[in-house]
Amino acid sequence: MDTIAAMVNADDFVLFPIKGYVGVMDRNCSQLAGSLLAIIPEEPGDMNIVVPTVEGNLLFGIQLQINRRHDRSTTEHMARLALANARKLIPEISENDVINSFCGYLMFRNFEIGWHECEVAMSERVPRFINMTIGYPGVSASPGAALEVADILRNDGLVLDPDPKFNPHRQDIPDFSMLSEKERKALIKKDPRYGHVVCRCETVTEGEIVEAIRRGARTLDGVKYRVRPGMGRCQGGFCGPRVMEILSRELGVDQEQITKKGKKESWLVARRGVR
Repeated sequence: MDTIAAMVNADDFVLFPIKGYVGVMDRNCSQLAGSLLAIIPEEPGDMNIVVPTVEGNLLFGIQLQINRRHDRSTTEHMARLALANARKLIPEISENDVINSFCGYLMFRNFEIGWHECEVAMSERVPRFINMTIGYPGVSASPGAALEVADILRNDGLVLDPDPKFNPHRQDIPDFSMLSEKERKALIKKDPRYGHVVCRCETVTEGEIVEAIRRGARTLDGVKYRVRPGMGRCQGGFCGPRVMEILSRELGVDQEQITKKGKKESWLVARRGVR
């Protein structure tokens, strides 16, 4: 954010990256917490948290320290510390149910006048350039943040006319795992690919994966983020190769060209001539 703002001389703030560790638990633990649980210290930097996701997984995590923003490494020490702290909230949490983990950053700003991890404001230097940081709420705060941006611009005199052609409704990709037996049979009759379960952990069908690709998914993670193959207990160990086959077929490319997340360092299979 500050790098982009600096391109137009709108970086009239300072960011302080706070590294955090997050563990992901199997959905069989969903009954352990029905809402967010947290131990919030007086000073930022050591929050302990357990929170359910909309899909039923539990996340648990800790804040660590001000760190280099590009260091997303995880360590055994982080994992053990986060798990121990999570057990202060839910003693039944077991390391056997942790299926993945990752590190990310909260970007606090304006440290010298107090910690602010949610801020939406126009730059003091560049008219109508909005700087925004969203901390703990993450993507769930995006709709509200967008409305605030529109209000800021409107109050600054920008005329905002609604687009009469805008359609706010988009047809969801069918979630086979959530359908009734009658709905499943009707969907399979319409498209037999919905009768082929590719991801057994999350009950994701070939039909859903194909639709995700048609809507823009080009990588293994692109498919995963849209319809969840690879999000379950095996973390793609069984369904990953099959999803790659479907990507290769639908995109008309060799599997050697399929990546995990679109970057060169995320090739999934060995390329010819590369060791």
